[in-house]
Order: sequence, then C-alpha cells, then structure tokens
Amino acid sequence: MIDADFIQEVEEAYQRIIEADTDNFVELAKLVGLDIKTDLIGADLSGTDLSKADLRKANLSGANLSRVDLSVSDLIGADLIGTNLSGANLSWADLSGANLIGANLSWADLRKTDLFKAALSGANLFKADLFKADLSKADMRKADMSGANLIGADLRKANMSGANLIGANLSGANLTNSQIDQKTVIADEWRLVWEIVNIEQNNRRLTGVDLSYAYLRNSYLVEANLIGANLIGAILTKANLTDADLSGSNLKKANLIRANLTGVSFNNAIVKDA
Repeated sequence: MIDADFIQEVEEAYQRIIEADTDNFVELAKLVGLDIKTDLIGADLSGTDLSKADLRKANLSGANLSRVDLSVSDLIGADLIGTNLSGANLSWADLSGANLIGANLSWADLRKTDLFKAALSGANLFKADLFKADLSKADMRKADMSGANLIGADLRKANMSGANLIGANLSGANLTNSQIDQKTVIADEWRLVWEIVNIEQNNRRLTGVDLSYAYLRNSYLVEANLIGANLIGAILTKANLTDADLSGSNLKKANLIRANLTGVSFNNAIVKDA
C-alpha cells in the first residue's frame, strides 16, 4: 500500500510545478527538492532545456542527455562517463576537466566549447561540431572523431594516440605539442601538418603539397622546397622560412605576419591578399 504522506508529497510537488513561472528544468528540479548534482545518475532527460545551468561537478554518468540544450552551461569537472549526449547542444559550455570517458557525443554541437583537460578517451565524437573548441591538454586516446568539424580548434598538448580522425576537418586547428601515433587514423595532409609544427627539420621536400588553411604558426621551414605548394589561407605567423623556395606557390590570403622571409624565392608565386 502506498503511504498517504508520500501521495500528498507527490501531489504538492506536482502543484508547485504547475504553478511555477518557468519551464527551465533546473528551476523545476529545485522546486521539488531534486539535487541535480547527485540525483540524475542514469536519468533520461532527452530533449530537456538545461541551457545556462550550473552543473559543476554534477554526476550525470550514464544519463540520456541526447538532444539536450546545454549551451552556455557550467559543467566544470562534471562526471559524464558513458553519458549519451548525441545531438546535444553544448555550444559555449564549459566542460573543462569534465570526465567524458566513453560518452556518446556524435553529432553534438560543441562550437567554442571549453574542453580544456577533459577526459575523452574512447568517446564517440562522430560528426561532432568542434569549431574553435578548446581541446588543449584533452585526453582523446582512442576517441572516434571521424568526420568531426575541428576547424580552428585548439589541440595544443592534446593526446590523440589511437584516435580516429578520418574525414575530420582540421583547417586552422592548432596541433602544436599534441600527441598522435602510428595507430592514429588521420589524413596524410593533416599528419604532415602535425609533423611540420612539431618536428624541426631543414630542407623539407614539400613540392606541390596541399597546406591550404593549415595552422603553421612558429613552424620551422628553413630551406624548405615549397615549389608549387598550395598555401591558400595558411597561417604562417612567425614561421621561419629562411631560404625557402616558394616559387609558383599559391599564398593567397596566407598570414605571413612576422614570418622570417630572409632569402625566400617568390618567383611566380601568387601573393594576392597575403
């Protein structure tokens, strides 16, 4: 038999929700005494509006947060192990230090999201939009980032060992001091960009290579052979190009601010708007 007091509590809670002048889940949860930081483990909140929510260090492990609006939310240090965030809106959210091991973030909107030092090993980021996201020092070992939009993402010191980046767009992404290995699945053009920004080497043979929109800031390209290379929109700020051969290369809209161009050959190079 259901306790009468319990029934009354439920009815009173329901009435408070009905009378509440808000449809925000966080506010409604508070009205019924629900602690959103501890009582949502494994909960099904798919499609819920949690935008701008304070979920710092919340335990949402195993929860279903698919298609949830978490934009501009504070999820610093949150436990999201195995959480389903497919199709969720996490744009501008702060997930720094969050534990997302094994989480499903496929098709999620993570534009300009702060994932600094986030644990993303084994996470599913298939087709996720990580435009200009901060992934510096993030642990993404064995993560599936195939088809992800990583344009302008900050991947400094990120660990992508064994990760799948096939089909990912890394235009303008900062790969400085990041980690990849032989098991990392990545297009040849982006592996080359990684090598250029992380391995200092003279006389690189880069004839005709496609480095368009590559982030090559501070790169070491002394005496490099870049004849006929595609460098459209490449970021070469502060790059050392001493004695490099850029004959016939396309530098349209490339950023060469403060680059060392001593002895560089620009014969027949396209430098419009560079």
